[in-house]
Amino acid sequence: MELWIDENHEDLIRIGLKVIRTLYREHSKYQEILIVETVGFGRVLLLDGVIQTTEGDEFFYHEMLVHVPLFSHPEPENLLVIGGGDGGAVREALKHSSIKRVVHVEIDEKVVEACKIYLPGLSYDDERVELNIADGVDYVKKTKETFDIVIIDSTDPVGPAKALFEYDFYKSLSSILSDRGVIALQSESPIFHKDFIGEINNKL
Repeated sequence: MELWIDENHEDLIRIGLKVIRTLYREHSKYQEILIVETVGFGRVLLLDGVIQTTEGDEFFYHEMLVHVPLFSHPEPENLLVIGGGDGGAVREALKHSSIKRVVHVEIDEKVVEACKIYLPGLSYDDERVELNIADGVDYVKKTKETFDIVIIDSTDPVGPAKALFEYDFYKSLSSILSDRGVIALQSESPIFHKDFIGEINNKL
């Protein structure tokens, strides 16, 4: 019997991936974590049934999310990544020789642990990185540090990630940016979520 993972987008399009086998499944404190091996896209991470990243095409997302803001800054040294428990965003940031320190804040430790084992190509092992298992909103409110670049590599705006799309959070971010600081964030699909992206622009 064939096993497929189907994901619907706004009742307009359906994405289906043919599954070879399930590698990991666990319910953490926050969500269901599932990692499967597929025919066309390699290993795939899903959170609460929603595709987060695939070995086959993750570079499209991570490279654009990270390199555009880093190249737009004259000399980025201190970086904050919120979310992105798979490690791909941090991995890309570490390719920049100017980076001296990366603070990685991820709410779900189980995601980090699973991805290090089953998606090692996205993981990192670098002394410049400080991993904090914490709520990103709380971290931003409490930290006394400033950052040249802040990257929000969040899941969709539901559940624990919802607060990462609110005005109060964006306002807090402004207080931890250095003078020429840059923010980059995951903001859904420009094809399927135009109205939502407009709302984010207004909040920023």
